[in-house]
Amino acid sequence: MADLPAPPQRGSRTGAPRRRASGSGVEIREHKLFAPPARPGAIVRHALLERVLALGAPRVVIVQASLGGGKSTFLQQAMDTCRARRWATGWLTLDEDDDDPHRFEVHFAALVARLAEQAGAAVAGGAARVAADKMLDWTLGQLARIATPAALCLDDVQCLHNPVILRFLRDLLRALPPRCRVFIGSRSLPDIGLSSLLVAEQAMVLRTEDLRFSAAESAAFLGAEGGRAQADADADGIDAETAAAIHRRTEGWPAGLQLFRLSMARPGMARALDELHALREREPLALAGYLSENVLSMQPPEMQDFLQKTALLRRLSGPLCDEVAGGADGTARLRQLEQSGLFLEALQGSPGWYRYHSLFASFLAERLTREDPDQASAVHRRAAHWHARHGTPEEAMFHAVEAREFALAMEILDGWAPRLITSAELVTVVDWFDRLPPHEIVQREGLAIKIAWALVFLRRAAGPHPLLAHLARSGAEDGRDGKAGDSGDSGDSGDGGAGAGAAGHSPVVVLAMAAMFGGDLRGAARLADVPAVQEPAPDRFVAFERGAAANLLAFRAMAQWQEEDIRRLLVLADSHNERAQAAFSQGYTLALRCLLQVIRARPLEATGAPPYPPGLRPRLERGMAAAALGAVRIWASYEADQLDAAEALAAQFEQDITCAAVPEFVALSMVAIARLHQLRGRPARASDTLDTLERIGFESRWSVVREMVAWERLRMAAAAGDATLVDKLLRQAPGQEAPPDGSWLSVTELLSGPVLGRIRLALYQRHFSQAAGLLEAAQAMAPARPLLSLKLSVLQAQLLHYQGQPRQAGRLLLQARETARAGGCLRALLDEGAEVASLLAPPPEPAAVAAALPAAFPAAGLAAGLADPFPAGGAGNGELSQREREILRLLCSGASNREMSQQLYLSENTVKFHLKNLYLKLGVKNRAQAILRVRPPGPSGPSGPSGPSGPSGR
Repeated sequence: MADLPAPPQRGSRTGAPRRRASGSGVEIREHKLFAPPARPGAIVRHALLERVLALGAPRVVIVQASLGGGKSTFLQQAMDTCRARRWATGWLTLDEDDDDPHRFEVHFAALVARLAEQAGAAVAGGAARVAADKMLDWTLGQLARIATPAALCLDDVQCLHNPVILRFLRDLLRALPPRCRVFIGSRSLPDIGLSSLLVAEQAMVLRTEDLRFSAAESAAFLGAEGGRAQADADADGIDAETAAAIHRRTEGWPAGLQLFRLSMARPGMARALDELHALREREPLALAGYLSENVLSMQPPEMQDFLQKTALLRRLSGPLCDEVAGGADGTARLRQLEQSGLFLEALQGSPGWYRYHSLFASFLAERLTREDPDQASAVHRRAAHWHARHGTPEEAMFHAVEAREFALAMEILDGWAPRLITSAELVTVVDWFDRLPPHEIVQREGLAIKIAWALVFLRRAAGPHPLLAHLARSGAEDGRDGKAGDSGDSGDSGDGGAGAGAAGHSPVVVLAMAAMFGGDLRGAARLADVPAVQEPAPDRFVAFERGAAANLLAFRAMAQWQEEDIRRLLVLADSHNERAQAAFSQGYTLALRCLLQVIRARPLEATGAPPYPPGLRPRLERGMAAAALGAVRIWASYEADQLDAAEALAAQFEQDITCAAVPEFVALSMVAIARLHQLRGRPARASDTLDTLERIGFESRWSVVREMVAWERLRMAAAAGDATLVDKLLRQAPGQEAPPDGSWLSVTELLSGPVLGRIRLALYQRHFSQAAGLLEAAQAMAPARPLLSLKLSVLQAQLLHYQGQPRQAGRLLLQARETARAGGCLRALLDEGAEVASLLAPPPEPAAVAAALPAAFPAAGLAAGLADPFPAGGAGNGELSQREREILRLLCSGASNREMSQQLYLSENTVKFHLKNLYLKLGVKNRAQAILRVRPPGPSGPSGPSGPSGPSGR
């Protein structure tokens, strides 16, 4: 159904419901998915169409033209031509509302689903399930399934400014399948990587000059059907000389020619043509105003009044026009205008709805606003009330703000905001907030709280944001006890209608979130720890708030390591999230569950995607919910030594993670990414990642993050043996030497920080007494965190070895090895390098296998020491080929499939083939197991770990 309500019958207060994308919370506006209808008398641009659709033409076509330049008409003709050639086609018209990533993704997914359905490759479940996977991968996958040529058109891309959306388009255009074309219409050149596409001859740009009519096209246009009928009304008609004069004056500008054609029926048009000379120096828009005036003057007075008032509407229907123009014949007038070709077009997919051509509407709207501003405000006011009554808050907000009816606008936003926030359409909330007077917003505390949620999660509240400061002051002055999210009625009508807001809403939870996102988890938990969190919520938005509060308290319980409290609070969060149907807070709950597994020293259980609640999967794999979950999975994959998985997740989520709000999630994932780059021989990228994290920590005032970065730089310098850099960094190291507090330990300490960092530093400097004291203090912390205990055991084994106690060191390390293998915590040992590897003392490897492994890779020996002997009857499927040995060498060095293909000059598919055979011969299922299976060969020599002698040969 249409996004706008079907024009209701007289007396009806509501129209037909709009279609909402299942699982997304976003309504799909159907008319945006249809190209504008072909205009009567339009000239088909054969030469341009051949240019953009010829064999070998670039796959990306940008049509950049000013208002009235004919870009949409040309794009519509291009799509018609593609359909005539039996191509699958899809169209999406964008507007300002689509600059919210969540809303854009839903409509773009609907576009791709329509395209796939045309080609007979329908998406399972339709567009409702489109966002269930990473958007770029899903889009490319759907396009790759289409066997026929396909063309997508995005019109009015100048409305997009959000860097997340532009980055998606940039990545999409770079990776387009060969059979796919993308047409983009925009008034300005979008920031989507055009330079590189143009250099690679993968894109073409058509500008205003390219769209101008030739003299022959202008003559044909002025004499076309419709134009001829109007010209015949003039006794003099129009001859070739006059047509040439019009072409010269308009310079082939399509909108100017259309206005001339509409003006031909005006008596005395010949005199108007004589005025062309006087207009010669005018700009095109000035000429458009002159010609629009001519067209308007041809209409009866009542139609002129109708056009003037309704031109302020972005969408038109008969009942809406009756409301704003004060008549009862709006539907008939719109049909009359459509039939006359007077710059009005029907919105396909939205029966009974229309829109004016932007150029004509702009002229009329500016004229009314200039000549009668009170009337213009009255039109906007009536339109705002009409849309508010009929459940279209986007349009209601637009007209209310234009009318400066801020009280009405705030009432509408108060009712709409709960749905926007729980579906993560935060950019939309903040965009409207920026257009409203702050001094009036603070008088409506319920609305102020909802806006504060958007500001906090978008990290717009770093530092003393005035709105947050006001809420904190008002709460303190009122002396409220902070009944979290107890609003009574927070506008949970579900339709985003006006008048749904309520007073008495407590700011305690959003203030707690602001404190946590500001790096103060202790203070945040004190605010959020109120009895109301333990009670069922009265409505969906309050349930969302209480779910967020339960998440926060569970995170505090992780810092205190109170496992039963963590379990209970996560169950409570699940309950609130289910009531709220809030993917936003549910994503953080799932992230905390994964985090819990890592702390328990079971990271392998957290590397995969967790089970999703019914109906929420599409919304949990996009935006901030996905970024939070992705951040924890990156750390889990790193700890499990699943480096390929970690790198894939980093490629998918790293940009989103840098914009995420929870300091610990950002820090854990980005430090893991930095270590990944270091392991794979990319030290510059590792340093850049830490630089980015340090900048984020500085800008967001996250002291715990900046401290973590400082200790990680120290660790990397010590691992590289750079004593000079270690000394320099030591002088900059933050924090005082103090015994760790077992009752409160940031989760970041389990990866990098002063607890592990000072012990590693003491071992590096051979200050063994200091290291022993630090280890004793850390191991005395209660309660003990399993992952931290494992890492401390490895460091304790190193210390015992240095103190001349190799047997005790070996026993302790073997115990640590078993713990690491049980939960997949391989990096707990691998990260400590060659010293730990030497403690396990694996047998020396024969020359053949040693040559197949990297000589300078300290973890290879450690991996061998971690592995068990092959079980009886283990893999014995033949000797490793030379190529497989090369693959094994690169595998142990941490190379990705792509890096292997580049170094060995093989395709990635060939690399995968060799890996499959290698795994089969080694009797393993993945990369980590392959590394752990590397053992010295039997007496037969160079056959390697799966040689004919097998394990029995040892």
